[in-house]
Order: sequence, then structure tokens, then C-alpha cells
Amino acid sequence: MFSEFAAAHAPGIAILEDCARHARLIGISDLAHQSGMSETYIRSLLSTYKRLKDHADAATGIPVHILVLVARWAKKMQPEAIPTLLAAVRGRSYDEAEDHLRAAVNEYGKPALPVLECVDLVL
Repeated sequence: MFSEFAAAHAPGIAILEDCARHARLIGISDLAHQSGMSETYIRSLLSTYKRLKDHADAATGIPVHILVLVARWAKKMQPEAIPTLLAAVRGRSYDEAEDHLRAAVNEYGKPALPVLECVDLVL
């Protein structure tokens, strides 16, 4: 009962850090078995932590489900945009956060790769 209360009120980044620490100590499959979460969900949390760990200060106070959303949308942005994305979703509902992230990606997404012309090389 207390662990559920603590998880509901803990900062999202703290939950991700704990998940990563436990996964390193006991492994993903054992963590899934002990926690009742699926291995896929644990891998999602670990991927989120890996993407956001350098921005832990900016992620403080944001719920874990919003952090997972930010990490998913951040794949479509330059890494230096992550603090801006985190600031944009702070205090927002899931749907509002997704709308903000979608708009940011549409406006500021990764630039397209330049089109390279094929050049015939004579050897």
C-alpha cells in the first residue's frame, strides 16, 4: 500500500532512476516478475531514462507517463531541444502535452537529410 502511494507521488525521474538501478542489479526479467510490470514496459522506462537522464533537473516534477511521452517525441527532435520539450509539458495533462509535443515536432523537427547526388566514379 505505501509503495503504491510513494510511486503515485514520487517524481517521474526518480521512478525512472530506480527502475534503471533495479534492472542493472537484478535484470529486466526478474524485475518484471517481482514488480508485475511487463518486460516491454520496463524496457520503455529504461529507454526513457536513457534519453532523459542528462536532463534530470528539467524533468523533476513531471509524472513518469508524461516523461515516456516526451522521450518518444524527442526521438524526432534534436537532443538539445529536450529541455524545451520538458518545459512545454510541465503541468499539462497527457493530451495537452501530446498536443504541444506534436506541434513542436511539426515546427522544429529534425531537419531533413540533404539529398546527395549519385556520382559515377571512374576507377
